[in-house]
Amino acid sequence: MDIANKNGCTPISTAAQKGHVEVVREFLNRGARGDIADKDGCTPIYAAALFGHLNVVRELLNSGVGLDIADKSGWTPIYAAALFRHLDVVRELLNRGARFDIVDKDGWTPTYAATIIGHLDVVQELLNHGFRVNIANKNGCTPIYAAAKEAHVEVVRELLNCDDRMDIETEFVWKLIYAAAIKGRVDVVRELANRGARMDIANKVGWTPIYAAAIAVTWRLFENC
Repeated sequence: MDIANKNGCTPISTAAQKGHVEVVREFLNRGARGDIADKDGCTPIYAAALFGHLNVVRELLNSGVGLDIADKSGWTPIYAAALFRHLDVVRELLNRGARFDIVDKDGWTPTYAATIIGHLDVVQELLNHGFRVNIANKNGCTPIYAAAKEAHVEVVRELLNCDDRMDIETEFVWKLIYAAAIKGRVDVVRELANRGARMDIANKVGWTPIYAAAIAVTWRLFENC
């Protein structure tokens, strides 16, 4: 039952990836192991979570497999589900006790992954389970900084409702509004300004948000020449 191919993938892992819950159940009933990882560190439950196969995730969880086993990149099943917006899988894993504070090799949490892609519903689910909004990755970027930079204004609004500080910075001392301005994220700039973010605070080299926005426009004009 547990003989793997050259990539380390077992039959139950393949069935889990494809969403074949009855096949997965049959393998488990016949003694197949549900926790064997392939060469990339991916387990059957990770494969099921990555592709959003809720019933397979439940079947594997009911058999007792681990919730938080990460692949070689540090991605756990809940991280994969959050990144690819499988909300029902995220909710199931959270309700079963999955940890949402485990970081990957770059320091990303599941919330950071969902935030940078703009998955508002997943972010809300994680926040409802108590995730702290200001956990930064290895570069000092917090989820709200990533959302501001990527123009996910609804995610920015949700995170601000959890923590309305305007002075959240990266290690480069870039203000949220500065990050949004230099990327031309007008909706995010407007949201932050409406909440009282100052427009006159400069970074270490003396750039204010409006200056950064002007420079960004100039760069884009030159790129289009």
